[in-house]
Amino acid sequence: GGRGGGQGDGGRRAVARQAARTELGARRRDEEAARAQLQEVQAHRRALARLEETYAGYHPAVKAVLGAAAELGGVRGTVAQLLDVPARLGAAVQAALGGAAQYIVVDNEGAVLRAIEYLRRRRAGRATFLALDTVRPRRWPSSELAALKAPGAVGVASELVDTDPEVRPVIDYLLGRILVVETLPEAQAIARTLPSGLRLVTLAGDLLVPGGPVTGGSAPSAGGDGLLSRRREQRELAAREERAAAELARRADAVRAALERVKALEQTAASSQDDVRADTLLAAERRQRVVRLEAEVERLQGQRDAAGARLEELERQAETDESRAAALRDELQRLEERRRQLEAAVRRLEEAGRRDEAARRELVEAVAGVRAQLAAKEEAIAAAVRELERWRRAGADAAERRRALADALQRLEAERRELEDQLGRLRAAAPAQEAAAEQAKERLEHLRAALAEAEVRGRQAAAEAAEAARRVDELKERVWAAEAAAARHASALDGAAQRLLELDLRPEQAEDIARQARASMRTIRELEEELAALGAVNLGAEQELAELTERLGFLEEQRQDLERAAEDLEQAIRRLDRVSQQRFDETFARVAQRFDETFRRLFGGGRAELTLLDDGGVDVHVQLPGKRSRHLLALSGGERALTAIALMFALLKVHPSPFYVLDEVDSALDEANLGRFQALLREAAQDSQFIVITHRATTMEVADTLYGVTSAQAGVSTVVSLNLQEAVASIS
Repeated sequence: GGRGGGQGDGGRRAVARQAARTELGARRRDEEAARAQLQEVQAHRRALARLEETYAGYHPAVKAVLGAAAELGGVRGTVAQLLDVPARLGAAVQAALGGAAQYIVVDNEGAVLRAIEYLRRRRAGRATFLALDTVRPRRWPSSELAALKAPGAVGVASELVDTDPEVRPVIDYLLGRILVVETLPEAQAIARTLPSGLRLVTLAGDLLVPGGPVTGGSAPSAGGDGLLSRRREQRELAAREERAAAELARRADAVRAALERVKALEQTAASSQDDVRADTLLAAERRQRVVRLEAEVERLQGQRDAAGARLEELERQAETDESRAAALRDELQRLEERRRQLEAAVRRLEEAGRRDEAARRELVEAVAGVRAQLAAKEEAIAAAVRELERWRRAGADAAERRRALADALQRLEAERRELEDQLGRLRAAAPAQEAAAEQAKERLEHLRAALAEAEVRGRQAAAEAAEAARRVDELKERVWAAEAAAARHASALDGAAQRLLELDLRPEQAEDIARQARASMRTIRELEEELAALGAVNLGAEQELAELTERLGFLEEQRQDLERAAEDLEQAIRRLDRVSQQRFDETFARVAQRFDETFRRLFGGGRAELTLLDDGGVDVHVQLPGKRSRHLLALSGGERALTAIALMFALLKVHPSPFYVLDEVDSALDEANLGRFQALLREAAQDSQFIVITHRATTMEVADTLYGVTSAQAGVSTVVSLNLQEAVASIS
């Protein structure tokens, strides 16, 4: 019964331990969640602080004055920085203030003069200032107090926000005559009863001027209050951070309490294991006792058999020796009694043996069950602890990576802003100018071809026009000559006929005159036919020639413009080439200098030189300490590897990046050179993150976190990570 109860207690204790471990896991998850929430609040607060430090969202002139506030003196800050606006009124106050949220509040007019002179001297732009010694507060008119009680009226804007008493006149000046109303319809109803000079603003940010315009619509952002919300957010984030820290401390206490309970239960389990071991020893002793009892039973059974034989012998003797009967009967009774005692002892021993055997079996089974449970629970605990540690390291690594990436992003942003003005326009303009140059060249070629074609056509047209004009003139002259000859011949014919009549000529003479007349008429007809064969005369040839000449002049002007544009583009390209070459030469010189310095550090002396080749390549010559100068290819494998590492780190120093991946760059290094490589790696890791793939244990010693891949099961790969600092701390 005791053993059964012990086994039941062991089961209950195992259940209690499992429940305690489950509770511990839940408490640790709660703690991680609280820590993540605290880190999120802290990150948000840091981001907001950075916005305040850099004056993000403000105009350049306002930034300039705020940045020089200590130098100028008397600068209190912007209106947005001095106001504390409830979240409900953020959009309304932002709409009411508008650009006035960036007005700069100063102590007196002297501070205004100094600030304006500072902006003018720095050419930093313009800003608006409010001097506390001259600003006059504006109040809501007493004649319009009824509007404050109208449906939907929230109150005067200046009375709904908080600020320092010294700055209150500025807030009254800006917001003292502005009424905050819940909705736009309610604001419209109130505006009908108010005179001009007052303004109304709704909670959604709609702005109304009685008798004037209404401004409204969607807000530029989700919150709408922009700069005004930073002060409130800082206060809320500080409270949230305090609550999150308290909650984290409370959950950490809960984790410690749960951990103490787990440790107590594990100690109880350990004592239970001691009890099990004691029971095992007791069972072994009982087994030995059973063996001894079995031997005793065999011995007593032998004595019983011997006594039976002796009894039979005595009975036989009793038949023959009556005198000894009484003694033998007494002996028999004693032996019988002894036999009964022995049989009873044998029965007791057998019963005890059976009980001990059953107990032994139960104990063995209980021990085996407890051991199995303990092994399973211990394995579960170990797996949970490993998983917890892995997640904890993963969380720490992720947080570290987030911080590293945030820092890297900041550095990259700064570098981008620095290089943007220097290289952005050149790099953006070069392809565009090259493309424009190509297009201009193509267009120039087309225009040149068109110009040449136009010139040819013009010359052809001019030649054709000149030839046509010449032929027309020639034909006209021939026609005129023929007509004159015909007229002369006709006149001569008439005169000849008259004279023939008058003079009474002979027929032969008259026939000659007729032949001459017919010949003249034939000539006239031939000339008329030749003139008709020429076709219609192009009377617009001269106009077409003038148009072609004008077109030729226009194309010539365009050709000249394109040639000038092409020349400008070629000059820009040459200028870009010069700048690129200059910067390349500067960068190459810096890399060569860094390469020589890193080489001397790795080799303990010597000299390294980079040389540009004509085909665009780079040649490397090095001089090891105590040796002559040699080409890179003439070095040993380890020397080449160390030289390549020196060149790599030289490039990293000239143009650093957020992170690097190095794949077995240390495989060819001996232990001495490996130590120098580690020193360089540690130094460079201060500014950038390195992911190193290596099989060298010495290189692994300088790592912050190790990652490996193991295959616990066939076909299943598992990534294992180890944070060396945490591991060393846990060991120590």
